Amino acid sequence: LALVPWVRTAQQPLTMGFYALRRTGMVLALAVTKFLGEMGSYFLLIPLIGLAGAAWANLIGALLAFFGALILMSRASEGTVSHRGAVIAKTGVLVAIGAIVSLALHGAQLDPRLLFAIKALALVPLFVVGVVTFDLVTEDDLERAQSMELETPWKLALRDVGVRWVRSVRAVALKLRPRAFSTSEGH
Repeated sequence: LALVPWVRTAQQPLTMGFYALRRTGMVLALAVTKFLGEMGSYFLLIPLIGLAGAAWANLIGALLAFFGALILMSRASEGTVSHRGAVIAKTGVLVAIGAIVSLALHGAQLDPRLLFAIKALALVPLFVVGVVTFDLVTEDDLERAQSMELETPWKLALRDVGVRWVRSVRAVALKLRPRAFSTSEGH
């Protein structure tokens, strides 16, 4: 169920793109697809696995709409979709790895404070390394983050430390990562 907001959030830029392209019929088609997929899954899954079936049905509906949006956007927009597909695949791999590790940690029945410490001190930095290694954050992204106007001193300091840290990790990743992990054009 935790993946549903991620999938729906990933679809939002595509939906905005359809509106910008004046292809509102595609938005309606995706909404109908999501509705039919989700409702059909309710009838199939709830009798089989109980209330968990509702969560899976929700995810199935969101995935149908998301992948439908990807397919429709590839037809509606010019140019190649390989860049977009690579970013989505890499992000999906990171999310799946994070979910598996998180489930394994919760299954170990550790003290909640220790679990939080492991996630904050190990998993979050490793996730950032994965994002940078997979080239999901580019120098352009970091420049945009650096140029954001923030008025609170602690927010400025936090942003500056974060951008510096990601830049240093990115510098190492650029030297060490296989070229196949590159997503940005020209890398």
